[in-house]
Amino acid sequence: MIVRCIKVDDEQWGFRLYKKYIVYALRFEDTKVSFLIYDTNRWYPFFYDSKYFEIIDNFMPSSWRLSEDSRTTIVAYEEMASSFDSYFFDLVDIKPSAIENFMQRKREIDKEVVQNRLKNGIELKLKAINDFQTLGKVSNFKLNFENELVKININIDNKTRYEYLKNSGQSWCYIKLDDGEFEAMTSIDRLNFVLKRAIKFIETT
Repeated sequence: MIVRCIKVDDEQWGFRLYKKYIVYALRFEDTKVSFLIYDTNRWYPFFYDSKYFEIIDNFMPSSWRLSEDSRTTIVAYEEMASSFDSYFFDLVDIKPSAIENFMQRKREIDKEVVQNRLKNGIELKLKAINDFQTLGKVSNFKLNFENELVKININIDNKTRYEYLKNSGQSWCYIKLDDGEFEAMTSIDRLNFVLKRAIKFIETT
């Protein structure tokens, strides 16, 4: 789950307006819903009132499970859901074993949430390009996966000349548009960006 901060005040001093945050657990108390968020202003994750956020991606991590007692309902990963009070107390108390466990779960959830968002974004953009192909705005659309590399070729009725290179180590992409031919090579994590740029060129034909 991903949320965006839409409201800040003195109570929520650590958050940046409009910044996105990944949610690591949910807590329900009567009519109040809280999100477990890890922010660098604290040494540990904390539950924040949902009124300060809007949900922009409601994907639920596969590790989440439901735990109920007389006071509250928790939706979280196994360690937190199975013994919420003692586990969360250890987090707030910055107990090394609890912090280490949370950081491991955080890495797992981060990866799953980001991969899901990337997958959904790619699917939507591929559908848009296929729709343009049906309308005759593009032709010869090819998308090839070679290990961790993606190659893209599209014929676009656009005479714009454009060249772009972004290299951040393992994350990189190269885009070229020349005489109506869009070519790109990219690492998988930047495929969303490359397809978005291709769609922009198609839309301006």
